[in-house]
Amino acid sequence: MYLITVIDIPHMFFLKKRIHKVIIPFILWSILGFFFIYGKEGFPLTIKNFCVAFLTGNIVGPYWFFYNIIGFYICVPFISLIIKYGSTNIIKYTIFILIIVNTGIPVINVFFNTQSSFGTSVPFIGPYAQYFIAGWYLNNVNIAKKNRLRIYSLAIVMLLFEIVATIYFSFFVKHIPMLNYPDGIVKTFYDIAMFPSFCVMCALFLFLKQLEPKLSSEVMRKNLKKVAGLTFGIYLIHPFIIVWLLNPFNQIFLQLPLIVKMLIDPLFVYCLSGLIVMIVRKIGLLHWIVP
Repeated sequence: MYLITVIDIPHMFFLKKRIHKVIIPFILWSILGFFFIYGKEGFPLTIKNFCVAFLTGNIVGPYWFFYNIIGFYICVPFISLIIKYGSTNIIKYTIFILIIVNTGIPVINVFFNTQSSFGTSVPFIGPYAQYFIAGWYLNNVNIAKKNRLRIYSLAIVMLLFEIVATIYFSFFVKHIPMLNYPDGIVKTFYDIAMFPSFCVMCALFLFLKQLEPKLSSEVMRKNLKKVAGLTFGIYLIHPFIIVWLLNPFNQIFLQLPLIVKMLIDPLFVYCLSGLIVMIVRKIGLLHWIVP
């Protein structure tokens, strides 16, 4: 009864807000994706195919993150209890366990070509919890300068490691079953849930936190806030831009060097998606589909 009282009203409000801002747009854009992306590949547009593709995350590739984040939202009430009632040491211990289970063990499995059962024995939640708890910790606990430097140094080392390891396992180590990713590119080491990326993200968050008080220009603050507010809408729209515009354009400009495409393509997709988000939000009732 006490647990229900603690998580009831504020967390039900949280879930209701997430349903409006995340789940409903996810469903609506998945329906659009079914017709304009999934259908473009030549698959039959039937209700059964929609249900199967939706449940398996095969309609819009980049929307895989929704399946993870929705499960995470369901677990937020439990995680918030750790943050609210746990000591700093308990929070650090929780982050440590999450890192070991969700990012350490998978990397060890890669090196030894094994499937450890230890990870599934821990009755906790997925790897994204570490970001939630670490974000709270970095935001609310004062990190000494020497420790900040240690975090930055570790992040640089981990960034180099994930680049080198990705290239090495993708191009020089072949025929390892558990590394059989599409197009032969191994994402284990740069996946956002893995330890190297976790270190980089924590360092970036900490750097921006330290930088924020130094942003004296009110205009810059407002512009950064506006750009940040476009992020979710860009995430929803960008797969459509890639399929309908970027891919055809890249077929036309095949002679362009790969490095040029790597620099131009993301900027093109990001800027055009952001422009569409701003326009849609100004069109009457349509603004709510890109919150």
